[in-house]
Amino acid sequence: MNQILLGILKSHANKQSFLNQLKTFNEKPNILAAVVACVDSRVLTSKLLCSNVGELFIERNPGNFVCCEKSSLEHFNENCVTPGFLELTLLRCRINDIIICGHSDCRAMNLLNNLGKCKHEKSHSYLAHHEHQPINVHNENNQMKSSPLEKWIWENGCKTLQNFNLKSDILSFKSSIHPKCPTLELDLTLTKHLTEIDLLSQANVLQQMINVYSYEMLTNQLAQNVLRVHGMWFEFYSERF
Repeated sequence: MNQILLGILKSHANKQSFLNQLKTFNEKPNILAAVVACVDSRVLTSKLLCSNVGELFIERNPGNFVCCEKSSLEHFNENCVTPGFLELTLLRCRINDIIICGHSDCRAMNLLNNLGKCKHEKSHSYLAHHEHQPINVHNENNQMKSSPLEKWIWENGCKTLQNFNLKSDILSFKSSIHPKCPTLELDLTLTKHLTEIDLLSQANVLQQMINVYSYEMLTNQLAQNVLRVHGMWFEFYSERF
């Protein structure tokens, strides 16, 4: 905490630069994009994207997920902030670009991978939901409450994992909901130097891009090509996108 307080004092001493940027933004707002990034403390989104004050709207969550509006587990996603974030940025503020930003060594993707292994061992009964096995929703909710993080990761990451586990050289991601949604592909033969978790993280970025197309409120913007959906993936140790 002392380090944080010292940082505040240091920032206050150099506040003129910030105030100048804020004044410039207030006089001529220039919002570049909405960004969905991970909560990982190493992901300094504004710094990585070299943005100035006011240029980015950022939502952060474990796994940089965009909750799918047409989720088969809709009752579990009722507290998801994504719909509000998308409405604020893409509709009310009329931002035309949204970026899904993933990264290497992602703990959320590591957990997703482990949960997938647990599913096959049947040690977490609720993980079988997407295999259409009969479950007791009340009991499932009670189980999930014991681990909010596992619930969040599985609900929003299972589609990524299902596709990734096909073990095809080229993974394809597409939407059955929106006709304008492009098919996105990840060529695993070009990324053999990456770990399994990093490959899963890259696949997840593509799946979350597809999920943006699941929102009915964005139909017109997407159909008219007004809204552009981008994916970025950052490798920490090489400092490359």
